[in-house]
Amino acid sequence: MTGIVLTVLACACFCLLDTGSKYAGALLPLLMALWLRYMLQSVFTVGWGVYQYGRSVFHTTHPRFQIARAALFCSSNACAMMSLRYLPLAEFTAVVAMTPLAMTLVAALWLKQPVSPLRWVLVAMGFLGTVVIIRPGSANFSGGALIWPALQLAANTAYQIVSSQMAGRERPVTTQIYTSLLALVLTSASMPWFWQMPTTTPCGWRRWPWVWAAPLAT
Repeated sequence: MTGIVLTVLACACFCLLDTGSKYAGALLPLLMALWLRYMLQSVFTVGWGVYQYGRSVFHTTHPRFQIARAALFCSSNACAMMSLRYLPLAEFTAVVAMTPLAMTLVAALWLKQPVSPLRWVLVAMGFLGTVVIIRPGSANFSGGALIWPALQLAANTAYQIVSSQMAGRERPVTTQIYTSLLALVLTSASMPWFWQMPTTTPCGWRRWPWVWAAPLAT
């Protein structure tokens, strides 16, 4: 029951994250929205990690994995925010839901992990269900709108694979800290060229809390 409750809460956080990202992408330049997300994420993860483990939370034995994970994390988020500029939230969520299907293919073909026939059937059913939702070729999912979701799917799949390879080798909070800090460093270099103040119109201020809520759902 604990696992079920945590999974439901995680899905709710992902919904909040995607909704906040769509609002942020409409209000801010892409890199600025990403920088704000990583900044808030870094503050909370570093604060929690240091509170729990002290300075030892920064010790890592797999720096290359941490760098790779952070780079894939940035790429996946950037492609996701670009996708949300062109796709409705429901269609984008359906594409993201294909990540477990892609991971199953990678696990079987690249990692040589066994996949039961029943799981292959479920993968096929999940893929068909996704195709029904996104309706390739429709007005919402045609032309250039296909590029960014495809790139996001590839980056997110690679990100999840790297994360699974690191499971049990590092503290989860250590991995989260390095991912958020490295992502923050990568986006901070662009801030002098992309920084802008949020809109001060009443409508703008009503929408602005969504920009802050997105990183807190990470």
